[in-house]
Amino acid sequence: HGDGSLYAIYHAEDHEGMADVGPGVPGYYAQVGLAVSADGGATFTRSGPVLRSHQYKDLHGRPDQGAGEAYMTLDKTGDRLLMYYVDHSRIDGRGVQICLAQASVRGGPPLPGAWTKYRGGEFSEPGLSGLDDPVMSAIDKGADATFPHVTWLPALNRYLMVFNVNVWREYTDNPEAPAPRVSGIYFA
Repeated sequence: HGDGSLYAIYHAEDHEGMADVGPGVPGYYAQVGLAVSADGGATFTRSGPVLRSHQYKDLHGRPDQGAGEAYMTLDKTGDRLLMYYVDHSRIDGRGVQICLAQASVRGGPPLPGAWTKYRGGEFSEPGLSGLDDPVMSAIDKGADATFPHVTWLPALNRYLMVFNVNVWREYTDNPEAPAPRVSGIYFA
């Protein structure tokens, strides 16, 4: 940012009262927070959540909820921060998929309230409560798309996303089950 501050996002989890995802893996309600450093990255101060699901924590719902596993990058123009994140709401049967939010870097820091989610072809929904549309889906594979990492490649005039695909039915406790065939690391 113009004032010399550094900004970082982080995945935060609330485990209180949540059922386990699996043996030894606590359940969670995730949200994305922002931290700011005024000393070149030696220390960071949390500014609070900048992105969360439109759904509230539900102690009787799935053990993984919210929005998290985010990655932030500057867009190709240098005017906006793009945050690719994983939405766990599973609305409309879409599974866990990668969504997108943005915040302008012009006119101030990307603090809570400055982020908008991509929905219906535009950034029209608030980052702290709005709905979203997936920008990367593994639904055709009957799977979840997670852990996005995105960069702008000027030589190709394209963004490149590396992400994970998890087909949960490929994972079993049966030692004779075949190795996963679809799950893995993909790029788009």
